[in-house]
Amino acid sequence: GGEAEVDKEKPALRIVPRTNVLVILSVLISLSLCFEFARELINEHTRDSIRSIVEHTWEELTVLGFLSLLSFLVVKVGWMGQISCVIYGNPETMTEMVEDIHMLLFFIMVIFILQVMMIVFLAGRLSRQWHRFERLVHSPAAIARRFTAAKRERAARPIWHPYRHVLNPFDPTKDDVNACRYYGRRFMFIRPLLPDVPPNFDFAEYLSLCSSDLLGELVEITPVVWLCLGGFFVIMWGVSAAPRWAFDLVWVAIGWFLLLALGALTLSLRRARRLLSPNIRQATVRADAVNDDPGSIRASGAAAGEKVPLVRRGKEVHVEVYDPQAGVGVEFVTERPRYLGFHPHRRSLPGQILLGRPPNKHEQCFLLDRHGIHAMVNALRFLTVLSSFYISLLIVHFGREYVLVFGPWVGSLLILLNIIPICLMAFKYMPYTLSTLVLCSSVGMLKKGEFIEKVVRDQKARSILRILRILKLFQFKIQGEQLRMDGSLSPAVRQLTDQEVEDARAVFEMFDDDSSGDISLAELQEMVCVLGIDMPEAEILSLMHELDANDSRTLDFQEFLDFIRMHNSSSSVSKEELVSEMFKLFDADGSGEVTAAEFRSTMKRICGNLLSEEDLDILVDEADGDNSGT
Repeated sequence: GGEAEVDKEKPALRIVPRTNVLVILSVLISLSLCFEFARELINEHTRDSIRSIVEHTWEELTVLGFLSLLSFLVVKVGWMGQISCVIYGNPETMTEMVEDIHMLLFFIMVIFILQVMMIVFLAGRLSRQWHRFERLVHSPAAIARRFTAAKRERAARPIWHPYRHVLNPFDPTKDDVNACRYYGRRFMFIRPLLPDVPPNFDFAEYLSLCSSDLLGELVEITPVVWLCLGGFFVIMWGVSAAPRWAFDLVWVAIGWFLLLALGALTLSLRRARRLLSPNIRQATVRADAVNDDPGSIRASGAAAGEKVPLVRRGKEVHVEVYDPQAGVGVEFVTERPRYLGFHPHRRSLPGQILLGRPPNKHEQCFLLDRHGIHAMVNALRFLTVLSSFYISLLIVHFGREYVLVFGPWVGSLLILLNIIPICLMAFKYMPYTLSTLVLCSSVGMLKKGEFIEKVVRDQKARSILRILRILKLFQFKIQGEQLRMDGSLSPAVRQLTDQEVEDARAVFEMFDDDSSGDISLAELQEMVCVLGIDMPEAEILSLMHELDANDSRTLDFQEFLDFIRMHNSSSSVSKEELVSEMFKLFDADGSGEVTAAEFRSTMKRICGNLLSEEDLDILVDEADGDNSGT
């Protein structure tokens, strides 16, 4: 009877392992699918300003995953057991070591991901700060008043004031001073590029792209960093020969060494930033406007056609800007960037063969000349990866070790001494270091042409789309429809920005054929035909009467602006939504698809000479997101 019961149990024993294997494989496949879907979702919703960081993160996760897989395979093959028998006389010791290292690598991967998330958060915060300053650029009078008030408040503080030292990151005047410094850097950046870039160049977007590129490089772990880590492990191997308590104290000192190293790097970057940036000493708001000097340049933030005289008085440069919103002139007194006074280095031909080209004036601001930027990026990489190892070992090993060796009270104090430098690195020095490194590596003689072109291209595309939106407003008005944005009506009237006024003027001048400053009935009829609307002349006359507020039988620019204000929505509309709204206008053959040729032909018919072939290429690229040709 017992043998029969065993025979009955045998099929069940064979089924259970098969079922377990199937369940495990199903779970692993499900996790893999979730990971792939999550990665595609992240890539799809990642902004261009941080795309480089995310791409490099996937690459480094692949490397760390490969190392973990390799250590797992080595254990499973049994090689570690054989080596352990030779060294320790048992097969378990080496196997347990490799498994512990494997788990440590996995934990380091988790810490590394958290660090990347923090870097992405810092990049987003920097980008938001730059864009906030960019919006202030068009109000130089407000910047000057805030800067003057901040300087006056700082001068009144005593030497022992906490905002001078301990609480400096929380100084309420810091944002006002940084806004003025941003204005000066932007002005010195755009001035040499005029007229190749527009005066309303989005400097904040340019810095955001440079930040993404630089932080992407920071996340990438290069062979140099791996070699430095190897050297660090060799040093720690030598220190591990010391007594147990001494080794634990050395680990505490390593955290403070990381903080001191980052502090030294921050001071070096701060020196370079001071050499590269214009030092604004005074900002004065004047009631008199700026004279239009033919030999001057156009101001960033000034009205269209406004000029900015530059008056040099010794080392000082006086920049006069007109604020069209406040109706006042603003004079900035600044010093030229000091690096412009450096003498260029010269090298003989053999020297260039051995040492490379000599550094330019910008590169002389760094400790290692033309290799300074790369050296600082590698140093930040090494500190970032080493801090991951440091935090991981602190959590996995040293936290418990301190309590066992020194007791609960002293051990808790040592853990606190390990945490303090990491917190100072993450929340005080790293944000300042990253922003300073971006500024030092993206201005002056190290401008990034590809990012400048991208910003100009995107700005031009957005301007074209705003022009199309204005045309769409007219089409809805002519057809007796109401424009709906974001699923709701927007009857509220709001003021237009300077850029929107310029776009409206471009549309107005496009249909003002005789450049008279007014759109006549014939020109309005031409506009209706261009929009592809079949409308009797009586209805066009009725439309003119409705838009003509002063009964002049013409439509002037002010009446045109009033119409735009009345129908302009306060909510933003994406480029994809705008192209979708105007789909019927471009679908000439009613096929349900708009080909690139139809889009280009309609745009040429609507905008005429307002758009060049390059502008049309930009708009086609924006509309055809998947490069399918439709």
